[in-house]
Amino acid sequence: MNYTFTSKNFKITDALSAKIAEKMSFLKRYFIVEDNTECHVNISEENGWHKIELMVFSKAGTLRSEQRERDLNIALDNALDKLEQQINRNKDRLNRRHKSALATAFIQTDTKTSEKDVVVRTKTIHPLPLELEEAILEMEMLGHTFFIYTDQESENTAVVYKRHDGGYGLIEIEE
Repeated sequence: MNYTFTSKNFKITDALSAKIAEKMSFLKRYFIVEDNTECHVNISEENGWHKIELMVFSKAGTLRSEQRERDLNIALDNALDKLEQQINRNKDRLNRRHKSALATAFIQTDTKTSEKDVVVRTKTIHPLPLELEEAILEMEMLGHTFFIYTDQESENTAVVYKRHDGGYGLIEIEE
């Protein structure tokens, strides 16, 4: 697995990066971890709080976890637990749908807000060409309430979102 470590107000030591890599090895129980599997680890410290963000980009999809605790070790353990919960929650869905590109990778076993309308963060994305079911799976694995993708059939950009009643909605953009 290729690790990319970034930090803010925090020094990442070799021992810490080795510890994180060792703890991330649990992923091998759930899916095939190849040498080119990417893992981004972002660690920051602010006012005594440690925030750790883990993102794993694999054939099984994108997994993301973010935790904030006073103790970095607790934050890391909680983030890893959250990744494991995401895998368990979505593994059955992958196996049921038999999505060959995704299922074969699995082994069978605090921002401040203001009163003014101000853009706080800007993010640029490159929508992936996916089917609707794959987009829903990616959204669930990331823990987001919406996901932007390019529909494979129509090649148009689309947004799938989670509704309050538990269902899903789809917004298709005509180009």
